[in-house]
Amino acid sequence: MSSPLLAVASGPGVGVLAAAIVAGSISGFALACQPGINGELGKILSHKLHASLTSYIVGLTCTAVACLAIARSLPKPADYAGAPWWTLCGGAFGAFLVTASLIFAPKVGAGSWLGIMIVAQLAGAVLLDHWGLAGYDVRPATWARLVGVTLMVGGVAMVLRG
Repeated sequence: MSSPLLAVASGPGVGVLAAAIVAGSISGFALACQPGINGELGKILSHKLHASLTSYIVGLTCTAVACLAIARSLPKPADYAGAPWWTLCGGAFGAFLVTASLIFAPKVGAGSWLGIMIVAQLAGAVLLDHWGLAGYDVRPATWARLVGVTLMVGGVAMVLRG
């Protein structure tokens, strides 16, 4: 009998899984910091939306530098010709996330806000996987996955009641 962790590790490879855990952990911590940082900037600037805009300008600058340093190029307008419209929504979703986070995280607290977002991300991810939407391969929403989401909902409810 093999453990679920070994089954997952045998998929993409242990090295890829380890790198994903490290990168995901850093990203998760950064996501927890971002609303507070942007919220503080929003208090300093004349409008909270200016903090969101600043966040994206800094992010755009960092990404452009990374493109030039790693890919050695920037995308050309013609590169987008065959892209379905929905593939361009990521930036809009990110802008909504950053703006909603800097408005609501300070009001409800980092734990509550991140908990709500994580449960929504996990539930959404299970649905996207189940139907193979947004570029993901089909991975059925098994009972184990649904129970995992339900347990996360319970955990966030406990954080919210705090």
